[in-house]
Amino acid sequence: MNLELDRLIRRIVREPTLLDEVTLATIGTRVSEPEIRMLLDKDLAGLRGRDAHPLLLMQFAGAFRIEPMPVLGRQPDQSQS
Repeated sequence: MNLELDRLIRRIVREPTLLDEVTLATIGTRVSEPEIRMLLDKDLAGLRGRDAHPLLLMQFAGAFRIEPMPVLGRQPDQSQS
């Protein structure tokens, strides 16, 4: 669990334009430079690897209209046709 990263993701989900100012928003937090880069790149798999909360990642994906399942390595079950 990465509480500082989760807090920042929660703020960005509530106000997506904050992502444009993420380097300013991270002053005084313990979010690392690689995590900031992952946020800017909208790298869901990388953020998951940094222990971001799964539900926050889904909300983040929704805020930026990213289809999360292919990005996170899970494909929908296609065996039921």
